[in-house]
Amino acid sequence: MQLKKALKTGQFLFITACICSFLSCSFQYTHPKDYKGEVISFGRGGGFTGKVSAYHLVDKGYLYQTDIMMDSFVLQKKLKPKQVKQLLRNYKHFEFDTLNINAPGNNYYYISYYKKGVEHKIQWGERTQVIPSNLQSYFDLLFRLTQQED
Repeated sequence: MQLKKALKTGQFLFITACICSFLSCSFQYTHPKDYKGEVISFGRGGGFTGKVSAYHLVDKGYLYQTDIMMDSFVLQKKLKPKQVKQLLRNYKHFEFDTLNINAPGNNYYYISYYKKGVEHKIQWGERTQVIPSNLQSYFDLLFRLTQQED
């Protein structure tokens, strides 16, 4: 009797482990440069500590936070498809893909757009360069998304 119970418990644990393993694989995320769709990566860093806050928003609506030290991605939330489409459209509409800004300072900000392995990156510092106000507004909007609760 105890053997049957032990076998059932063992089977249950094995099946549970398989399901958990499957689910964790299905939610794994590859690096934005390897992702096949569109990705907007953004973040800020620098200062005395050099801390970096980095995020990746994929076209399917998943917002990931990067742990730079661990070189890993953590799913933070899923955004509504309409919202993500609009953010991607705005990047093109405001012609951020034509900006050639690479002037980080002690404290810096960046937005990268990836599509099919091609990256366009905009990077600026607090006082190093004057940037278009709509770029700063766009960055602020992206960053607010990371702070909002669903």
